[in-house]
Amino acid sequence: MADTPNDQNTQDQPAGNAPDKGDGKDRADQNQEKTVPYARFQQVNEAKKQAETELQAVADGLKEEVPEEFRDLIPDMPPGQQIKWIRQAQAKGIFNPPKADALDSKRPGDKKVADLNAMTPHQMRVSGYKT
Repeated sequence: MADTPNDQNTQDQPAGNAPDKGDGKDRADQNQEKTVPYARFQQVNEAKKQAETELQAVADGLKEEVPEEFRDLIPDMPPGQQIKWIRQAQAKGIFNPPKADALDSKRPGDKKVADLNAMTPHQMRVSGYKT
């Protein structure tokens, strides 16, 4: 009976430090599952390069819409962030120069200057009193 408890202990104990015979095959299967075929890698890489060139073309197009004097304000960023920055700047009105008439709204800008040589002295005085 003394042999029976020892036999049970060896069966019940997990083989914690003992290597499994199937470990090497399992790891190889996991590595094969994680690898990508080279043809698929090339396909994805080409699609990424094409998307980056298209984004760069869009960013260059937006830069062309910006007035020449403001183009040096555009920061050097990746094309996607640059597009976002330009659109936000356009929405805020950074690239729109202020109108000169906005400060002097009471002064008429389209009023023609009268020809003083064709006026009589009385007409000149009358035109000077008008606001």
